[in-house]
Amino acid sequence: MNKQIWLWLALLGAWPQASVAQSYRQNLVLDTAFGSNPLRVSNAFIRYEPFGPPQIRYWQPAVANTWGEVVYRFDLPFAARTAELFAPASVYTLGGPANFDPDAEAHVEVSLDDVQWRTIYSGVPGNVPPSLPIDLTGWIDDATSLYVRARLRTSTDYGDFSTSQFIRTAPGDGGYLKITGADSPSVANLAAAVSPPGSSPGYDGPVLRYGLTDSGDVVDLPDLYGAPTSSMHDPMGLAFDRHGELFVGNRFGNQPGAGSISRFRYSAEGIRVEGAPIMGNGLEAVHGLAFSPNGELFAANYLAGSISRFTFDDRGEAIPHGQITGLTPGQTIGVAFSPAGELFVSEYTQVRRFMIDPLTGEALSNGAFQVPGEQKLHFLEFDRYGRLFIAGLDSNTVYQYSFLTSGAPSLLNSFAVPEPIGLAFTADGELLVSSHGSGGIHRFTFDVGRHALPAGHIETGTPLGDLAFNVVPEPATWVLAVSGVAGLAALRRWRRCH
Repeated sequence: MNKQIWLWLALLGAWPQASVAQSYRQNLVLDTAFGSNPLRVSNAFIRYEPFGPPQIRYWQPAVANTWGEVVYRFDLPFAARTAELFAPASVYTLGGPANFDPDAEAHVEVSLDDVQWRTIYSGVPGNVPPSLPIDLTGWIDDATSLYVRARLRTSTDYGDFSTSQFIRTAPGDGGYLKITGADSPSVANLAAAVSPPGSSPGYDGPVLRYGLTDSGDVVDLPDLYGAPTSSMHDPMGLAFDRHGELFVGNRFGNQPGAGSISRFRYSAEGIRVEGAPIMGNGLEAVHGLAFSPNGELFAANYLAGSISRFTFDDRGEAIPHGQITGLTPGQTIGVAFSPAGELFVSEYTQVRRFMIDPLTGEALSNGAFQVPGEQKLHFLEFDRYGRLFIAGLDSNTVYQYSFLTSGAPSLLNSFAVPEPIGLAFTADGELLVSSHGSGGIHRFTFDVGRHALPAGHIETGTPLGDLAFNVVPEPATWVLAVSGVAGLAALRRWRRCH
């Protein structure tokens, strides 16, 4: 059966939704968390002027005769169709003689990838145009990220004043970015990492892609393979970061010494590989992936019995951040963070717990608990209320735990699912459970007593692995990624039954 037929089977529960124009605005002023925390800064600082209207501030070069640089990154909640950017720069080259610098310069540039830049403003000696809003429509089409860079230079340091300024902010003014998109949603990417059952060291993906338009039409997009050669090797674990980037854990057929994490960023028209796969730092037969509340990536190494940790620099490059060792080799499967930031790691018969020290980052053991009678626990996931769900593969059971005020786990209940392996929650609190051998995605809601109520089934026709569910900010579309499946569904709204 072809991909579109499988997807139509999964779309039976979608609610119709009116077309809504998408719009977004981000103010670019220095008295907000966004404005005062750029992506990176070099030889620049925020000056607070001691005179003039109160609270005047701006970026300026820190040292005269040396270029200062400030870079912002805008992560857009949907693909841009039109865009207007006001990133004000000010240059004072005439007048004086005090407080003017005939050699001062300021340049503002934009980029879609932080590599190739386009100049939208240049203030240079003899030519200082006014800084005005710039229409980026056409150039920014379908982008989901925008970088803005200012390069500033002076030849004289006046101490309490600069002749080259960026984002001069006073009460009532500053910069902004305004974008609009197509009607909600535009084509939304639906992704599935395909993996045969068992260990398949020679299997390299792909990720299947679909689009769902606002009218409900299904668009069959080209499948994604790693570029320039395949970056996926027997994919298993999945996780989205806070920016909607998909991370794929590669188990390499559970071969000793082999393991990596592939990365894919979604856009309205496709998915692109962002850089080389993450390797090293003990990655081996990677299974579960999870992000901590502060954005650190944790990867479960099945064979080694360890957890590899990675932080990210200001360009998004992964930086090894040590390992958690001493887990059970050949049994380390799932990782998940509680809403309070406690790390839970599933092994075949137990769940281990770790507290992450907020000052040192050290993972401190916080005990473990057994799941009675269970021999092959797999992935685990928290709901928004802090309840823990664990998939028991061999017992055909999903376990639901709450936690006492002492922190001790308490089994609320359990319910049957054939060969459960992956777990994910929608924004509405609906639980999705993938079946490993028989395939398909089972849907559950819950009554007031937290008992699971079957709410439908998505047929996939092939065995599944892990699930990941990414919520694109409203009014765009839910995105569901499934590891080890020949088809998947991503729905904006999930009905309670069908």
